[in-house]
Amino acid sequence: ENRLRETETVSNDLGNQIRGKEKRLRDVQALLNAVASYDRLLPIHHEYINIGWKSRKEKFYQAHKTEIDEYNKAFRLLLKFYPDKKIPTNSLRKEQATLTEEIECLRPELDAVKVELTELKTIRSIISPPEEKPKEKDSVTLTQVPKEKASLIDRLHEKQQIVDEQKKNKSHSRGYEPEL
Repeated sequence: ENRLRETETVSNDLGNQIRGKEKRLRDVQALLNAVASYDRLLPIHHEYINIGWKSRKEKFYQAHKTEIDEYNKAFRLLLKFYPDKKIPTNSLRKEQATLTEEIECLRPELDAVKVELTELKTIRSIISPPEEKPKEKDSVTLTQVPKEKASLIDRLHEKQQIVDEQKKNKSHSRGYEPEL
């Protein structure tokens, strides 16, 4: 049991490390994709900005809507992380390569721990006594009679009668009440 708990802890730790590195890798990849989109679509954006006539600008936008929207999305993402507009693409590529290597190094270790964990769980299931299952109760016993539900109309009539009685009691109590 102790060995099993230790192995589960190691497995969870390695899994958390890998998930964290994969998340950062996705973020770095998104930034690099944004840089590529920004660079690729910058000429189209400049052409769009330099159009002076409103109708021509609108026609150009409709013709290049996906490209302009993609450029704007990439620009907003890059501006969010790099407000000074100095994007360290080289360091991002290095970080991407480093994260990929670290994940590749951790995966075999995690796989080995998972194999060991599976073996330990199998051993535990063989060694430990079977747990007694609680006896299932019969869904309907002979002494139980299913309660009939009143129809919706009957329930509404009952509620209306209760409301009417309450109104009657209030109207009788509005008169003069002597003090005791």
